[in-house]
Amino acid sequence: MRLSIWAMFLLVVGVLVGSAVLSAWAGDDTPAKETGTVIGKVIDSDNNVVKGGAVAIKPPKTQPTPKGQTPAKRPAVANGRSGDDGTFKIENVPVGTYVAAVHAQGKHPGDSKPFEVKANETVDAGIIIVKVRDDGGASTAPSK
Repeated sequence: MRLSIWAMFLLVVGVLVGSAVLSAWAGDDTPAKETGTVIGKVIDSDNNVVKGGAVAIKPPKTQPTPKGQTPAKRPAVANGRSGDDGTFKIENVPVGTYVAAVHAQGKHPGDSKPFEVKANETVDAGIIIVKVRDDGGASTAPSK
């Protein structure tokens, strides 16, 4: 009788440990979020590359902002920075239609043209031009 209790105990422990290992190995059952990659380049209006520009992938504006009103916030779905050569690569961007909005010190903000992010693909947002500010200061003006 004593042997069978130990055998039952070991069997139960083995089943529990095996279930935990299989669950961890199999992962959860939630579907993976479909994402893609966005690449592009940031230059200024003097044709110089923009190093360290903040690039935010956002939904495009749906309507122009009426004069005198503050534009509606467009939350970023992904963020990155332009490198020393002005290029950027932002991975894990959810599938959808977006613009790349760029802010850089001493420049007016600028947006790319809208582009479509597709699952497991890389889309080129193109060259985004930010206008050099006359006063050289940081801009607080809204992006296009």
